Amino acid sequence: MPITDWDIFRAACLALISGNNPYSVGQGEMLFFNPVWTLIPILPMAILPKYIGLLANALAAIFTLVFITRRLQMTIWEFFFIAISPMNLQSMIYGNIEWLPLLGVLFPAPLAMVFYATKPQATIGLILLTLLLEWERLRWKGVLLAVLPTLILALLSIAIWGLPPVPGVNNPGQH
Repeated sequence: MPITDWDIFRAACLALISGNNPYSVGQGEMLFFNPVWTLIPILPMAILPKYIGLLANALAAIFTLVFITRRLQMTIWEFFFIAISPMNLQSMIYGNIEWLPLLGVLFPAPLAMVFYATKPQATIGLILLTLLLEWERLRWKGVLLAVLPTLILALLSIAIWGLPPVPGVNNPGQH
């Protein structure tokens, strides 16, 4: 069976709780390269047996989607079409964590950016929109306040675990 995203996230969580560097997880193009704080919300699922954890991650995705669509006052049909979208279904099957950065829409900019940074490749639009809104609101001060918590977490993460590996062009997520 091929290695899935869940295998990498789970192994990175297990490395973290055993005192090892989560950035040492994986090989070739299947590496853990997300910010280390990404692992904190998924730790309880990662310590479960593999497939139970994968199922718990899929349920977290569904519950997050329900909560977000209700909070944004979307209709049941809007929820349904998002829930059955190929991106969402594939994310749940392979154990990805697109649900985690989605939580950022619930919070003010400084905390939202921490969530968005867990998957910047998927949230670049939300990151730019948040920075634009903060620029319009408070100019440089707003932008700085929005990115400061994420910057501090990133610097602490680099100081403790080093730089994450950079996925190459052959990474399955790049196609």
